[in-house]
Amino acid sequence: MAVVEAVAAEAAKLVSAELAGAVLRGGKRLVKLVRERAGGLPSREDLERLLVEHLRRDPSFAREIGVLVAETVEPRSTLGCAGPPEPFFDREEARVMAPASGVFVIAGRRGSGRRSLALKIAADRADQFSFGAIELDLDDWREGQTLAVSQAKHYLLAQIGIPAGDIATDSRALDQQFLSAMVTRRLLLVVHDARGVKEIEPFAAASVANLVLVTTSQLTDDLRMAYRHHVLLDRLEARGGWDMLASICGPSMLQTNPQATEELLELCDHLPQPITYVGVQLQRRRGQSGAVSELLDHLRAVGVGNAHEVVREALSETFRGLTRELTADCVLLARHPGPDFSVDSAQALLGRPALPVIDGLTDAGMVSSTGSGRWRLHHAVRTYAVGLAETIGVDFTSGFLRLLDHQRDRAVGADFADGADRLRRYPRPDVIRQVRADETISALDQERAGLLELVREASQQGFHTAVCQIGGALEVMVNKKGGYHWYCSLNEHVIASAEALLAEAGPDKPLALVARVHMMQARMFLLMHVFDRARAELDKAWPYVERSADEQLRSSFLEFAGRLSEEWTKASGSPDYREAIGYLSQAVDIDRSIQDGRAFGIHVRMLGNVLVEAGRAGEVRPMLERAMSFVTDGRNQARFHMVMARADIELRALASARAALDTARTILTAAGASQYNWELEEREAEHAVAAKRVADARARWAGLVQAAFNTGHPKAYRYLNELERVAGRGRR
Repeated sequence: MAVVEAVAAEAAKLVSAELAGAVLRGGKRLVKLVRERAGGLPSREDLERLLVEHLRRDPSFAREIGVLVAETVEPRSTLGCAGPPEPFFDREEARVMAPASGVFVIAGRRGSGRRSLALKIAADRADQFSFGAIELDLDDWREGQTLAVSQAKHYLLAQIGIPAGDIATDSRALDQQFLSAMVTRRLLLVVHDARGVKEIEPFAAASVANLVLVTTSQLTDDLRMAYRHHVLLDRLEARGGWDMLASICGPSMLQTNPQATEELLELCDHLPQPITYVGVQLQRRRGQSGAVSELLDHLRAVGVGNAHEVVREALSETFRGLTRELTADCVLLARHPGPDFSVDSAQALLGRPALPVIDGLTDAGMVSSTGSGRWRLHHAVRTYAVGLAETIGVDFTSGFLRLLDHQRDRAVGADFADGADRLRRYPRPDVIRQVRADETISALDQERAGLLELVREASQQGFHTAVCQIGGALEVMVNKKGGYHWYCSLNEHVIASAEALLAEAGPDKPLALVARVHMMQARMFLLMHVFDRARAELDKAWPYVERSADEQLRSSFLEFAGRLSEEWTKASGSPDYREAIGYLSQAVDIDRSIQDGRAFGIHVRMLGNVLVEAGRAGEVRPMLERAMSFVTDGRNQARFHMVMARADIELRALASARAALDTARTILTAAGASQYNWELEEREAEHAVAAKRVADARARWAGLVQAAFNTGHPKAYRYLNELERVAGRGRR
């Protein structure tokens, strides 16, 4: 969906919701503006088409509508991205070229200061946007040469404050939610290191009323044609380069060596990065007469002839100033999986306390904090350090194994701390680390990029048991924090390791492990609504389930098969739930026969929901009441009552539905389980409609519309249809 279409869709939704009784920020002004331009208010679909025509034809109207739509959601806090280097020199013309809104492409070779310029413009303009500024480095979201767009979108949605449980799972819904969220917020987005138009397009949705700053290494013809606002950074002006160098090493040594200074700046090609590096070298020579000339002579003597070689020689000089031990530590950290590291993960990799190492590298200007207790080696430092690995003989394998064990122990510890009775089929370590589940899961959630890279490398190096342990343990994090696209990528490596263990095994083959990892991959595809791939993964899992004689695993497989059948037939438009009911009924029978109360409670509840969908609501309450004694967990009891309420509403047994809803709300409130608020409020709205409490029904559906608008979630359309139906302004 193009940006114009996204704005038109949001505007049409907002106008329809306002007319149906929802109270939305800026809604009345939007209705007035649209009514004046459209000459009336047609149905939502016709209004959307009409708005697209007007927005394309009239840029000023598009801007006005875009700003109104972008102000719909009020920020709870102001976002912020990294600040620019201070003091900032030159590039005044480029800073002025940036438009008030739209996409501004900043191109330049490495070392040209393109990232610094983007951050400077962001700092200059952030107060014009109520949500502030936020940045995304696309290189952090690459898997080889492939950009993980869905994962990057998920990250941005989380950064702007949308809870993980409210972020859509399937790819199409996620794309729709991202568009909606971007066009309904006033923000400035900085996107680093894009490689062409195709990588910019997914993030340009914010560009009607907002500013999107993009950095790239090449200003290609397609970029020039796609985005009329762009700049190609070249050398700093002569004075700008001199001022920048003087700010680092002091002006006096430059004033006493003006000719050598000019030649040194020319050698740096007047680019910010090499100027910064030679400035640091000169700073170390402060007070020495002829320091500039001496550095220039040294660079020429070692064969430095251009800006790239200046940077490399400066890095060589910096590393020569480190102790051998600190150099080895830097080389190890350069191989740390992912774009950054925590103190704990660095300590595991190094095998000794990490804070003194980080302090030493910070003092040398080689590492910087990214916030939230994480650190990152500068790109040029990391590249140079990796090249030193063979020269200084660093034992990376031992460090990698320490890091792998550390992350495995944390993940497994969090998994078992969260609940001992979950179905697990990964190899259990001999010792389970005692951790706080919520804290550890939240910390691991911040390390997704590093965990993905760690698992990939570990699988390639043959550490298959640890890979399967990490992958299996991280199921609990995905259940709590979402991130299905990310887990799907990680689980590809887990599948490879599980199958390698199967091939290496003797008579005691890990059939259940291989089945489980394929089942989890099927579940990820199911949640993303990629049904054919989910079916293919279940087909791969079934032979191992059949051979394993593991009844718990068989029941879990039938659950996954039932859920897939339910969702697939629902999406078909002419649902037939008989297959889904059959799978779930078999799962319930197995649970009963092996006396697995936890699984029994879950599967009976799932079966009850499908029976309601199939028009068999009368069977639900008796079945759930018989099963209730097996359910001991409060949250599952609450969900039982919500399914009962749903069935009772269908049967118009409103008194018993009311009692079930009240019980569910009491349990969930006591447990602090807010993730079920959407579902509970939907049942309340349906109960109000069935009881003909029109004002209550209208208020509840309006509240759900508002909540969905605030997160950009696609279910806003369904809620809006219900609100319009109650309000008497149904879809035409």
